[in-house]
Amino acid sequence: MTSEDPEAAEESDRLCALPTPQEIQTPLKNMDDFIKLGWYCTLVLLAAEGMTLTSLSSMVYMVYAGATPTVVIGCGNYYFNKSESCEEIRLFQKTRQCRLIMDHQFVSVNVEFEMVCEESSVVKNSISYQMAGVLFGAAVAGHVSDSFGRRNTLLISLLGLAGFFLSRRHLLKISYRGLTAVQGVYLVENIPKKHRMWINTVITWSPNFIIFPPIVYLCWTWRNLSLFTGAASLISALLLCLVYESPRWMIQKGRIAEARETLEKIRKINRDTCSVEAGQIEAMLRHEQTIFDSRLRKQKKYTIFDIFCTWQYFTWTTTICFGIFVASLVNYGLLFNMEKLSGSLYWNNFFFGVIRWIVNIAVGAADYFFKWVGRKAINFFAMGYIIVSLSIICLLYVRDLQEEGAWLIRYSTIGVTAMTSQLYLAKFMITSELFPTAVRNLAVSTLSVSSRVGTIVAPQLFFFATWSPVLPFFVLLIFSTIDWVACQVLLPETKNKNLENNLPSKDKRIFYRKHSLTES
Repeated sequence: MTSEDPEAAEESDRLCALPTPQEIQTPLKNMDDFIKLGWYCTLVLLAAEGMTLTSLSSMVYMVYAGATPTVVIGCGNYYFNKSESCEEIRLFQKTRQCRLIMDHQFVSVNVEFEMVCEESSVVKNSISYQMAGVLFGAAVAGHVSDSFGRRNTLLISLLGLAGFFLSRRHLLKISYRGLTAVQGVYLVENIPKKHRMWINTVITWSPNFIIFPPIVYLCWTWRNLSLFTGAASLISALLLCLVYESPRWMIQKGRIAEARETLEKIRKINRDTCSVEAGQIEAMLRHEQTIFDSRLRKQKKYTIFDIFCTWQYFTWTTTICFGIFVASLVNYGLLFNMEKLSGSLYWNNFFFGVIRWIVNIAVGAADYFFKWVGRKAINFFAMGYIIVSLSIICLLYVRDLQEEGAWLIRYSTIGVTAMTSQLYLAKFMITSELFPTAVRNLAVSTLSVSSRVGTIVAPQLFFFATWSPVLPFFVLLIFSTIDWVACQVLLPETKNKNLENNLPSKDKRIFYRKHSLTES
């Protein structure tokens, strides 16, 4: 029985019934009230999963492609002693004209081009250079998305990833950041508010971290891994073609007719024929049209200053930006040095993904079933765990027990990097729910820029270990403690909050009264 069947439509109307007098007197419904878990939402989640795997593959690529070989075994038919220095190895290689034999788990750039000893730092430095492209992409993605649409920006980013992955990685990182900066906003605007958290714990990097190590193992070389990521980008672009532009973005831009048409298509995909709801949607759209028409004369393009326009916004923005900087510093500082841990590079990343996803699922379930588990509670417990783990690692290094406690450092490090997933989840969710539609993607873009600053600094963090092995972990501990306190004191809880569309009125903005007095 199809949705066009008259009997089915009649039965659906009978079930949803006519509105009661109490329902007629209820306030006008918000866009959030019409978003449901249905067939269309399934298509959105399918496209989101494709984009998630693509973005993870692009970002984690250098964990493997930049991995340093464990040790240089020999050169040609000659095998070195453990006591031989890098200078002696290089001199031997130059005089004998032989290829180095290295103990490695993946054919990385270092292995293929024999970049060992001090030369291996060149690859680590290249990660920071590539992240400069991520920083630029994060800065422009919000503006592009707010101006030209979420879906269009995502498509351009995916196609850019596919094209640049085989040529210029710094240009690729621009596309990568455009993808990750907009994907979260697009997902939040197309899923029910009650289900935002648990869906964001399922459609996330964590399960993809589990399946990615086997993919890397099968690829075996950094060149094959590049080909895989390019193919994943193209497949994700095809999946994105199955869904529509965000109706909420269309409404905010005054494209009410397009929003009406899109919502009708979504309801058709969901096989929703309730005429009462159709009338409520129409009433909501007419109301939004009235609001848009009233502000049309004074409509402006929003800039980064608008997310700092009130003291409250200023506090929120600076606190979240600092917090996401710390999360990236912790996550990528440890992740890009994963090969230095004991054990297999593949198994370490696999266990990392398993732990991360288990925690994600637990967090999503707790958020769904317990009202008190909000965004701030998630951030509080995740950062608390990170602080305790970093304290343990610092203590082992201070007491010179790193060799005896190598297993504890290994699993503490994996636990810390796994727990940073909850920090990203909580902070990006808070940002998406705090700021109105007019500047939501701009706020997320600014947050992404702060995150990428942390990612640029992260590969350099462990060079501090040349002074003292405990120093990198101590720096992370101090920053994490500051963020832990700031987030709890300065940010509000946003769980089950309806998404706002408009900025605060002018009388609430910084310096407004001063400007008024000047004009008078």
